Amino acid sequence: MAEAAARGATNAALPATTAADIPRFTAHASAADIAAALTTAGVAIIERLVPEPTVDALLAEMQPYIDATPHGADDFVGRNTKRTGGCWPARRPASS
Repeated sequence: MAEAAARGATNAALPATTAADIPRFTAHASAADIAAALTTAGVAIIERLVPEPTVDALLAEMQPYIDATPHGADDFVGRNTKRTGGCWPARRPASS
């Protein structure tokens, strides 16, 4: 973030993006194409980048933490929002 600020980059320079405007790529897209989308739109979706069994394993590992996380206490953080953090060690079974 500080590096971007030092270059004079700001979020204001990026165009407003709606879900329909987000560039989408396959898992086999080139890094150059994805980087160009990130530079232009500030966001990109790479479909099916992580294999489904890995995603399922990650979700199974995270579910107890998510279940134990309370909803937000006020309108600022969102009464229907759960913010689960600080529970992910560097090496988890699903990341092996």
